[in-house]
Amino acid sequence: MYIRRGSKNIYYRSSDQIGLITQKVVTFTSLIKKTVGAALAQASRIHMSNDEAQKIVEVGLFLRQHILQEQKHFNGSFDPSCLSEPVSKPLLTLLDVLLESLSSIEDKVAEDQASISARFRVVCTISQLICSNAAQQSSSARTLYQMKERETPFSLYVGLELHASARQKGTINTFHEMGMSVSYDRVMEVRKELAISVSMRFAEDGVVSPSNIKRGVFTTGAVDNIDESGRTELRGTAISLTNHLTHENTGISPPPLRLDAPEDATVNLPGHCHRAIH
Repeated sequence: MYIRRGSKNIYYRSSDQIGLITQKVVTFTSLIKKTVGAALAQASRIHMSNDEAQKIVEVGLFLRQHILQEQKHFNGSFDPSCLSEPVSKPLLTLLDVLLESLSSIEDKVAEDQASISARFRVVCTISQLICSNAAQQSSSARTLYQMKERETPFSLYVGLELHASARQKGTINTFHEMGMSVSYDRVMEVRKELAISVSMRFAEDGVVSPSNIKRGVFTTGAVDNIDESGRTELRGTAISLTNHLTHENTGISPPPLRLDAPEDATVNLPGHCHRAIH
């Protein structure tokens, strides 16, 4: 059996598939009607014509299609262009028009991320929050769920930064409920994956050293004892490593950490590994 649409023939193997597609079309059409109806109902309150309200809804549905297509899972490090790369270009354009007036998004995205304007940074931040909080379908759930596939660098950075500075579960979840951060459980998941990745790097190198220390450059180490007594006693040795970079030799950056290890992965560090704390 087939359905003819325009000049294309679309074949289906069973009536169940046709019923499923029909149901999706009806659901999508119903969604548009409800959305347009709600917007038109508010038109008289804000002195907006029906045509203007419908255009707003059409723009929103168009942007939503692009947002739901954007997928970029965090894999251990933030790219230099992470501020504007993982978000929809049409969404960036709309927000830039709202906050800065019409300008060229392509020129701004192509600029060095450190030199872009402060206002455009706000545009990128808002667009990332919209992308990370976009839901596949409407829901009345009181708990906010975010998809890893649409997780943006800003929300993940906020969660990791809050944990690094205060380590307060309640604060992280409060920011998460407002849509500004990933959840506390997600922060713990990322930290565990990073710990496994760092341990695997230690095992490969045969030495425990800072994961960001550069190679191929003169490096010195400072050794000191750790003696702390109180509720618990600690006796150990701390080794701090320092790179001495020059204009002629800036060192070689280690490869970025990757979070592709299995969830149940275990790493056995060799006994001769030295410990370095940076």
